[in-house]
Amino acid sequence: MIIYSTICCRMVSAKMGGPVARGQVAQFSWELPISQLKYEKKSNVVPIGSIKAGIFVHRALLFKVKCMRVYSFECAKCLAR
Repeated sequence: MIIYSTICCRMVSAKMGGPVARGQVAQFSWELPISQLKYEKKSNVVPIGSIKAGIFVHRALLFKVKCMRVYSFECAKCLAR
């Protein structure tokens, strides 16, 4: 199960703009791409799969969805360690 969660973490990181160093979070540009998606969709609700750059909140949500759908296990189980 740890191997699957590691693979999922790497997939999420790659999808959401790559790894971001702890001190660089403030400089990581995520607001503009999400604002553009909202404008294009004419909605405040944006599909998580269409987000190309996200911070920890977006990454955590995508991680949970991927784990539950792709690997068929609950996130609480893989994060319990």
